[in-house]
Amino acid sequence: MPQSQQSAPAHAPAAAAAIHPGVLYDAGLKFAQMIDAGQAATLWDNGSTLIKRTVKRDNFVATVAKARAAIGPLSVRNWRAIQHQYSNGGQAQIPAGEYASVNFAIVAGGKPANEAVTFRHDEDGAWRFVGYVVQR
Repeated sequence: MPQSQQSAPAHAPAAAAAIHPGVLYDAGLKFAQMIDAGQAATLWDNGSTLIKRTVKRDNFVATVAKARAAIGPLSVRNWRAIQHQYSNGGQAQIPAGEYASVNFAIVAGGKPANEAVTFRHDEDGAWRFVGYVVQR
């Protein structure tokens, strides 16, 4: 598990273009725990402008709640990987920009699943929450 020398702010993992993996891990874990606690609306409220342009708040909250409920109660969350990528906008459903995802291996409802919390480097230079996915 990456180690961090600083804790993640509530609104974003970092305000600088270069982001330390430990800071990203801390933010990813914190935000995944917020999803566990039913706080998806707060993530959307403080999220990237991209998420606000593409998904209505109520739809995001309902989709995340449904996805988490479908897999059952969480019993294990282990860090798996941090992925950093750039999109030129040519990929389906991924607008141009710089992204970073924190991936976890989880056990929920007694079965393994994969979970990812994704951040986007916004136009103002801040890294902000942009997405959450959980899959069996």
